[in-house]
Amino acid sequence: MRVTFVMDGGDNLSGGHRHIAIFADGLRRRGHSVFLLARPQRPPGLRDRIRSVLKREPLASAPKSGASHFRDLGVPLNILPRWVPVGNADLPDADVVVATWWETVDWVWELAPSKGVKVHLMQDYEIWGGRIDEVDRSCARPIPKIVTSPWLPEFLATQFHQKTLALAEPGVSHTVFHAEPREKQSVPTFGMIYSDVPRKGSDISIEAVRLARQTVPEIRLVAAGSMQVSKHLPLPAGTYYEPYASDEKLRDLYRQCDAWLFGTRREGFGFPILEAMACRTPVIGTPAGAAPKLLRNGAGILTNAEDPQEMARAILKICRLSGMDWKAMSDTAAATAASYTWDDSVDKFEAALKPLVGHSGD
Repeated sequence: MRVTFVMDGGDNLSGGHRHIAIFADGLRRRGHSVFLLARPQRPPGLRDRIRSVLKREPLASAPKSGASHFRDLGVPLNILPRWVPVGNADLPDADVVVATWWETVDWVWELAPSKGVKVHLMQDYEIWGGRIDEVDRSCARPIPKIVTSPWLPEFLATQFHQKTLALAEPGVSHTVFHAEPREKQSVPTFGMIYSDVPRKGSDISIEAVRLARQTVPEIRLVAAGSMQVSKHLPLPAGTYYEPYASDEKLRDLYRQCDAWLFGTRREGFGFPILEAMACRTPVIGTPAGAAPKLLRNGAGILTNAEDPQEMARAILKICRLSGMDWKAMSDTAAATAASYTWDDSVDKFEAALKPLVGHSGD
């Protein structure tokens, strides 16, 4: 097959782009021809500049580390020179053209038939990235939808009367994210992904740690993120923070923890949950993304949304677990993550595409 992915946001470090990169590389490895095209990141507007001045913080920019989900792939990422919608002239003819973000659905909808059968790879209900009416319009387009999170099929059926073509949940790289069985840390240690984006819920995790430290002051916190720490959302005193961490560094952080905190308010899937679990680290998480499914069998503790007090109680529960009970939870986390592989995810994605273009083979 000839498959084109239409993206937005340039070469950013989002989990959504990571998923696209792995799908693209997986299809290439299976003998398919893949083309990746993205509109660049939106240039700062007047509102962004005013906010930057008022907050006395620099405008957001790409990380200086040069990190990329696409740089080392055998499939180069082509980025348009200007911030304009993708059109027919920007794309090769193909068998399938995949929209990967709500705005790109509208672009793909207008493409000529020669650009391929239209598919919507839906990773979240992206109302945090656009007006609700515009996002809803893209979701309602009669384009076959492949989704990546277990809550999306029911959501699409209920809200838009759309039947999902396939569920291709993310996997985890077990060659990168892994750990030998271990004991609880001698100093209670917890980790989190840091972001000042409100939907990511870092403030919930931070407040939970503050509350838990009132009972267990020696609790240690480690964190990673794709930004510098904002003065408007400081991390607790003594936190070890790693900005723009490589996968190998993330693995080291996961391995240091008795549990990983997932305080997010809205999430498509939640890559850190699986990565932490693959490193034998249980997760304390809110019911967002795939957390309800991944934590239901004892791989961690599911808390209420918007409830740092309950998350603090879960932190203290982990602190008080016996070594044997913690190890049982750690083993369950590892066993759960072991059933999620990227090969399986790509297989499901590929299998969903082939019937659309009449391919029984490559």
